[in-house]
Amino acid sequence: MAPESTLSGQPLREAAGNADDPVGEPGDKKAAVKAAATVKPEDAEKLTPQAQTDALEWFVGIDEDEAPETKPLKLNFGTDETPKWITWTICPVSMETMRAIRQRATQSRAARRTGSVDEYRVNLEVVAAGTVDPDLQEAARRMHEAKTGPLDPVECVRIRFQKKPGFIAQIAGHIMSLSGFDDDDVQEVEQVAAAGNS
Repeated sequence: MAPESTLSGQPLREAAGNADDPVGEPGDKKAAVKAAATVKPEDAEKLTPQAQTDALEWFVGIDEDEAPETKPLKLNFGTDETPKWITWTICPVSMETMRAIRQRATQSRAARRTGSVDEYRVNLEVVAAGTVDPDLQEAARRMHEAKTGPLDPVECVRIRFQKKPGFIAQIAGHIMSLSGFDDDDVQEVEQVAAAGNS
């Protein structure tokens, strides 16, 4: 998969870690699930009972204290000659949040005019819902006090990204991927084996 790039031609990067590395910390239940899902059929009987148990425990387990997964991105708001990297931290959005966002996006002026979902509005709202840092509620409050924007975080995102609107779709794509809406995260065993990811 080709790396995503920004409008300035700079790649949109993850701040830390390797997204292609399926192995987590020792004892990490999610890593056990991923490892179990990427085993070749002929190696399935070689799975340790512990790996199988961990996957089952992850599935039925409820961990009240588990914090939502976050992912830092680095965005270049500068130029090629003078880059200005900003760390932007995202988290997954729930299915209920996605449904509400899509419902609102079917009622926007652009959606009523075209008769389809306003994907730009969807992306704006996904970015607003899935951003951890900066705190967009606080940013909207400050922009409102400075009379540079409304109290609505979604509109503040639109205003702030006017010069680099491509970032909106890219950040939204990363949030959607983190939320499980990514074909790369759910594959048939045969696809994984053919790709050599076992």
